[in-house]
Amino acid sequence: EHSAYRSPDRHPTLAASPAAEMEVEYKHVRNSEYGGDSGESSDREDFYKPALYAILCGLGAFMFGYTLGFTSPALPAMYGQNDKNIFDPKQCQDSSVSSPLGSLFSSIVNIGAVGGAMFTGSLADAVGRRMALAASAGPLVSGWVWLALTTDPAQAIVSRALAGVGVGMSSVIVPLYIAEISPDAYRGALVSMNQLLITVGIFGVYLIGELLPHESTTYAGCDDADTKTIGPNWTILAWIGAMLSGCLLIVAAIIPESPAYHFSNGDRDKAAAVMRKLWGSGYNPERYFQDQQKDGEGQQEKAGFRDILAPESRTPMIIGCMLMVFQQWSGNNAVIFFCSSIFKTAGLEDTDQASLYVMSVQVIATGVSVYLMDRAGRRTLLLTATIGMTVASASLGVLFLLQHMNASPGGWVTIIVLIAYIIFFSIGMGPIPWLVMNEIFPDHTRALAGSIATVINWFSAFAVTYLFADMQQSLMDYGTFWFYAVVCLMAVLFTATMLPETKGLSNLQIQAALARVAPCGGGARDQSLSIPNGDEALVNTQ
Repeated sequence: EHSAYRSPDRHPTLAASPAAEMEVEYKHVRNSEYGGDSGESSDREDFYKPALYAILCGLGAFMFGYTLGFTSPALPAMYGQNDKNIFDPKQCQDSSVSSPLGSLFSSIVNIGAVGGAMFTGSLADAVGRRMALAASAGPLVSGWVWLALTTDPAQAIVSRALAGVGVGMSSVIVPLYIAEISPDAYRGALVSMNQLLITVGIFGVYLIGELLPHESTTYAGCDDADTKTIGPNWTILAWIGAMLSGCLLIVAAIIPESPAYHFSNGDRDKAAAVMRKLWGSGYNPERYFQDQQKDGEGQQEKAGFRDILAPESRTPMIIGCMLMVFQQWSGNNAVIFFCSSIFKTAGLEDTDQASLYVMSVQVIATGVSVYLMDRAGRRTLLLTATIGMTVASASLGVLFLLQHMNASPGGWVTIIVLIAYIIFFSIGMGPIPWLVMNEIFPDHTRALAGSIATVINWFSAFAVTYLFADMQQSLMDYGTFWFYAVVCLMAVLFTATMLPETKGLSNLQIQAALARVAPCGGGARDQSLSIPNGDEALVNTQ
């Protein structure tokens, strides 16, 4: 809570209600931005345009999810289609079992994404956010078209890596752009749409794969010919991916450049014009300019690694990178991997429908997080979610142990715990790392620092995928989930001790809040930093 807005002396008619306190606090910030109390008409005006541009730019996030989810409906068909199988046809075995090449095809997208994320921050600083988004369409379209046309396993793997480069680029640029066009009061909800659209992309490719006509194949080398329905025509899914990726060029031509990019290039007039276009003609950009000057930003030199290693950037880097590590190592991939077996244990044999059920839950829960983000706050949501994930992961470990002991309470109990885990992940560890990463860095280092944090995210994703089979073999199913429960518990402790609340704060106020938890020499340029416009209370968060 913000203590300055709890005083009955200042607001005797409002202090009794927490909701009213929030309203007072919100108007206090907005009045300084709009230059008076006439911001009522802007409450709608400064939300809808950023929301529209966030959705348009979110096509990059949708393609992120679409590309990751592609292998679930497509890979079985890539083994078995008689007229265009990419990998060796199955020999008397279930078509869902992956060969080494098939596993490489699934995971190589992570390596491509590392390459794409690695340079996108510098690219976004050099040419702007719009042009960087347009550039991400190049490897995405090329990768999808190449995949749709090839029948060679090596070319299929390289084409997916190429598409991964585009995914890595979009994973940096989409949340960065949305954060920079969002007013402080709505930034949480709008940036969380990035994660929502990622889950919609995964759900979308699952749904399209389910709706497309499925094809059958006959496995060779068996005593009796075994014909099975194996999946949709995956080339149609690839062509759809290519067409949607091409639409990113149209999006880049429609959306405005972010005001932060214009300001970093010393063009205040363009920055002010974009702010008024986004947040209403009554918006006063002077507060933004004053904040950047007070924090020593606005220089025309582009950020380099020296800036990332500076004292004021160390705490944001630790927080941003550790949240990305926790996101990948908290067990979400393992839960998704076990979904099919868990649903089969409960008597649901159609694993395609099971995947749709899981993804629909994830989409709905992520949508709820968008609604809650600017109401409950990032820190509160993340603490609640990671505690829930800890309990759910530990419970899944116990249930798998009981299953090994032939004492399982039943598949439906496991399904309930699994769905609880997915809900907790979707409202917390799924969207919040992407949001916080684009809130805590100073404006002039945000693109480069976000790029580094995203590279760590993709490296972690590859490591989790690569090591999962070995962990499962050495720790068993139950030990693997207990390992993830320990990681979730570490995330709880990290969030409680290191992450300040950023809800509704400007970047300068966030830097001041970070200075209070800085373990490495400062979270702002000056730990005695003064906050303009009488907003000291806004950083006194619990």
